Amino acid sequence: MPNLQEVLVVSSDDEVRRNLAGIVGLWGLEPVLCGTVAASRAALSRYPICLVVCEDRLADGSYHDLIEAVERTSSDAPVIVASRLADWSEYMSALRAGAFDYIALPPRRTEIERAITNALNERSRQNQLEAGEVHQPSNRIGGMPWTSEE
Repeated sequence: MPNLQEVLVVSSDDEVRRNLAGIVGLWGLEPVLCGTVAASRAALSRYPICLVVCEDRLADGSYHDLIEAVERTSSDAPVIVASRLADWSEYMSALRAGAFDYIALPPRRTEIERAITNALNERSRQNQLEAGEVHQPSNRIGGMPWTSEE
C-alpha cells in the first residue's frame, strides 16, 4: 500500500526548502524536496503526493506551472503557495489560479501548520464526498425548503 502522506516541497532557496520540510516533517508527513518545476513534475509522476507547498517564483517557472502539473496528474493535492510578497493582488491571483492558500515567507511554523491542516482536512472532506461517505448539507431548515430573500 503506497504512503499517501508525501508532501511535495518546492523552493529554489535551500534554506526555505529545509525550513518547510522541517515543519512538514513535524506533522508526520514525508517531505519530497524539489528545487525546480521540472524536478517537481518528475516527483508528481513518481510519488503519491497529498499536498504541494511551493514558492511563488522558481528558477524555471512559477506556482502556475505547478498547479498545472498537479492538475495534469489528476491529483487532488492542494497547492499552498509561499511568497516573500505581501501583496493582496498576488494572493487573489494565486487563489484564482487554483492555489488552496497563499502564505508568507520566511515560513512561520504556525502559519504553515494552519495551512497544512486546512488543506488536508479539505482534501479529506472532498474525497469523502466523492466516495459518497458524507452528504452535502440540505438547503432545508426544519424540513421546509429555504431560499434567500436577497
